[in-house]
Amino acid sequence: MDTEGIDVASFTPLVTEVLTEMVGFLPELAREIDEAVYPPDLGPLRTQAALMGDLIENREARGVDAQGLRHVQPLMNRRVASGHGEDGFSSLIEEIRRDHDYQRPAGGVNVQAPRCANPPQPAGRRGRCDRPCSSREGARCA
Repeated sequence: MDTEGIDVASFTPLVTEVLTEMVGFLPELAREIDEAVYPPDLGPLRTQAALMGDLIENREARGVDAQGLRHVQPLMNRRVASGHGEDGFSSLIEEIRRDHDYQRPAGGVNVQAPRCANPPQPAGRRGRCDRPCSSREGARCA
């Protein structure tokens, strides 16, 4: 704010309004995630992803931290690359779940994937592991 000549007191009402709207959006976001339906409410993810680089560059050029956006950018790019570019921002939860090996059981309750019951084996051996089993690897890990 200093680089733009804006004092904190003047900026506070704007931040308060934005945060209030964000909090109000949380129930809708939760519903989308629970139902695994991700409408492009803020525009398709492909459009948001295409603009992310410019947004990061603009923020950094002004001395504003863009680390959070840098964490989101690869999630957006992977989601678009996997054919979900028409989904909304809330669909990024699927990338986060994938990164953390979460599985969605019937009923929509999110749980962490079960750990392998078998003891770890030396590197290079298949069939036993000491990490979470994904649905694709369950047969090898079990």
